[in-house]
Amino acid sequence: VKGFGANGCASVATITLELGEGQNFEVSPAVASVCPGQEVLLTASGATRFEWIPSNGISNPNEPLVRVRPAQTTTYKVTGYQQHGCGFTKEVTVKVEDEPKIYARAEKEQVCPGEGVRLVAVGGSGAYRWSASDGGIVDQGRPVTVFPVQTTTYRVNSGNIGCNVQAEVKITVLPKPEV
Repeated sequence: VKGFGANGCASVATITLELGEGQNFEVSPAVASVCPGQEVLLTASGATRFEWIPSNGISNPNEPLVRVRPAQTTTYKVTGYQQHGCGFTKEVTVKVEDEPKIYARAEKEQVCPGEGVRLVAVGGSGAYRWSASDGGIVDQGRPVTVFPVQTTTYRVNSGNIGCNVQAEVKITVLPKPEV
């Protein structure tokens, strides 16, 4: 800074401004996607004190690490305060995905022991995983063929980003006729 006195003489002084505060203030993830009812962990760093808004649903909105479970897509703002009181704000949006729907059906719901029946899944998202009520893994895929020897409920699971949904279909095995 250069200044002039009443007598016209110039004087120079140096002032140091530290603008570095807040450069290291970060929030992660920048964007997150969850299924309805799922929780996500949000993290802020690079400050000495924190304030998350909206604070509803956050157990301690003054911590750097918070868990949120939004019912709908929500943008959270976190302000990080430095030791000198300066605050810097960043945002993170948590998108709540639509829950996928899935349906299961069988070509026939009553079969003779050991007879093959085709099971089909419709909807869902991601891979299809079939399992039987007796605990066995059947197969993966949209259509599968099973050969039950007793009445069995088959479940199909499907999902992405953790949004898992399931449907089931029951195949009744008819008794063998007496001859």
